[in-house]
Amino acid sequence: MMKHFGIICTIALLSAACGGDTSSSDSCGDGVVDMGEECDQNAFDGETCQSLGFYVGSLTCTEQCTISTAGCTSEGGCGDGLVQTEHDEDCDGVELSGETCESLGYHGGTLACGGNCRFDLTGCETEGRCGDGEIQDAYGEECDGLVVPGTCEERGYYGGAIICDSLCRMDDSGCVEFGRCGDNVVQALFEECDGAGFPETCEDLGYYGGTLACDAATCTFDLAGCGAEGQCGDGILQAGYGEECDGDELDGRATCGDLVTMYPGSGALSCDGTCRYDLSACEYCGDGIIQGGYGEACDGAALGGVTCQDLGYAGGTLACGDTCGFDESGCYLCGDGTVNPGESCDGADFDGATCLSMGLNENYPLTCDWNCDFMGCEELPQPHAGTFGSCFLLPSGRAYCWGAASAGQIGDGTTTPKQVPVAVTGGYTFAKISRGSYHVCGLTSSGQALCWGRNTENQLGDGTTTDRSTPTLVSGGHSFVQISAGGNHTCALDASRAVWCWGQNSDGQLGDGTTVTRSIPTEVAGGHSFATLYAGGTATCAVTTTYAGMCWGRNNWGAIGDGFTTDALTPTTVSGAHNWRIIRTNGSHSCGITTGGVTLCWGRNGNGQLGDGSTTTQLVPVAVSGTSSFSSISVNGLSTCATTETGAAMCWGSNSSGQLGDNSTTDRYVPTAVLGGHTFGAIDVGSDHVCAARTDSRIYCWGGNGSGQLGDNSTVSKYTPVAVVTP
Repeated sequence: MMKHFGIICTIALLSAACGGDTSSSDSCGDGVVDMGEECDQNAFDGETCQSLGFYVGSLTCTEQCTISTAGCTSEGGCGDGLVQTEHDEDCDGVELSGETCESLGYHGGTLACGGNCRFDLTGCETEGRCGDGEIQDAYGEECDGLVVPGTCEERGYYGGAIICDSLCRMDDSGCVEFGRCGDNVVQALFEECDGAGFPETCEDLGYYGGTLACDAATCTFDLAGCGAEGQCGDGILQAGYGEECDGDELDGRATCGDLVTMYPGSGALSCDGTCRYDLSACEYCGDGIIQGGYGEACDGAALGGVTCQDLGYAGGTLACGDTCGFDESGCYLCGDGTVNPGESCDGADFDGATCLSMGLNENYPLTCDWNCDFMGCEELPQPHAGTFGSCFLLPSGRAYCWGAASAGQIGDGTTTPKQVPVAVTGGYTFAKISRGSYHVCGLTSSGQALCWGRNTENQLGDGTTTDRSTPTLVSGGHSFVQISAGGNHTCALDASRAVWCWGQNSDGQLGDGTTVTRSIPTEVAGGHSFATLYAGGTATCAVTTTYAGMCWGRNNWGAIGDGFTTDALTPTTVSGAHNWRIIRTNGSHSCGITTGGVTLCWGRNGNGQLGDGSTTTQLVPVAVSGTSSFSSISVNGLSTCATTETGAAMCWGSNSSGQLGDNSTTDRYVPTAVLGGHTFGAIDVGSDHVCAARTDSRIYCWGGNGSGQLGDNSTVSKYTPVAVVTP
């Protein structure tokens, strides 16, 4: 640094200082680095061995204030021609530690050492390497990093992704799992076959035989080996395989008359999709249409409305024979002395029934008519209590109703309430009637069903939702032997012992396996044979011809009696293996009497309506308390009533309107005698009142009377039986 001092003075050329006294207070050895000094004693002006290119060591200062690096050279430095790897040197000068561009992963080039003793890769990069993102074809690279030419599909695979490995070679393992034609594995989404590994046969493809092969190029079926055997639809008649025709090939026939099984006619033959003759334009025995002009009496299920009874039989099932004549083997005669299906009785055989067991007047004899149906006992009027209204049927077949009439349920053609009985219009002679909540249904002696009253849920069965104030024929042309009106639905029993229901079905009360409302009679599922039935508020119960009890519909309170609270959409057996004579239900509780005379109830019991002395709901039948033996029973609302074999009436459950007839409004948990000393032969419970027929044919009612439902020409409730005004 001192060597520059003279130059500085020269630049100052005329300065008096340069020509004058050159002494200064700054001097070497004063410990301060002055102008022209590199160092001074231990002061180095910020320099160190490392700043001067050495890795370790200490600088020293000479007497002339110049830096000495003698203390640094023992450890070396970048530029000394030696590679100090411990100081992160890759190289030093021409010393490259034996490395080349190739050893560093490049394909070629000249490796050099930079001034920082780190490799200078500039001469290598011109040749490239695997991993630089560029494909060097000349060095055998197929790909590089994410640069991957081509796809799995271009390689013949059905999908997947190709990746580039560490050697810049294509890795198609991601394609293999998607498969390709020729791998002997059938990829069902893309191939019909692959190699020999396929299970199909010519027959599976609709051919009659042959050997199925696989096209190796396309992995589709090669049908050449199947075609020789033919198939339906090839336009060639293969009679040996059961073809009658094929396309336009009709085996020489043109019209229906060309077939010996057809009746002569002008109908044109055609061939259907199964290579069988299409006979839709033909007339023949077996087409389900009665051709009377060709002597057919019936055809298949078409019987022309004829029944066994029409042929002089008492009942049974008429069928059609193979030659389209009646098959009468399923018919039977009334009068053979044996109760057959569809018969209530036959001669002296009443199948165990008595007037008393049917809740009728035992003072009149039970007999069997010419049609094997019960007669007699009917001299006792039959009472029917509903919601705020009542009806009864006289032995003459005339029906009378009274009480509420908002939906026309009185049947007199009006919606005006009546406090005394009025005749149902139409002049009908009914064999049976049944009153529901707001509608009434009846059967004529021929089994014709008619209903009237509310129809908002199709409960009248006439295919509409229009209320009717006069009897209206139920649709379907059925003939029934029993009928029962429930809350908003109706059920009936036909002569074959099948049950049909219609109306509201929100809880499965129609028993057809659905919750779909039906506007016309629909058959109850299960194919059961029933002897009696009863439609209640939201459920239906019936007894089979083998005395099994079955119920269906609403079950939230256990009224079905199967031990559960799940609604039953089809007939469900009541628990307990009892042999039942009758069962009654209202959808919340049910009661029945066994063939052995035991009375049991089940379901809701909040008001003691089960009669077991408690208010505990029961999901299976429990015995009614007491020693009375009942011959008939009725349930509705929250109450139950029954008549004993001696004609005494007893009731239990809710008594809020005096409907128990004991001159109180106190609920009763066990059977309690109805006051008045009457002898009743039949009894029916309504929503808040009860009606019963005395053995002298007088009708008595008691309980709520706000709509005149007691028929005593008042609207005052009565807590003991009062006589209905005689029409």
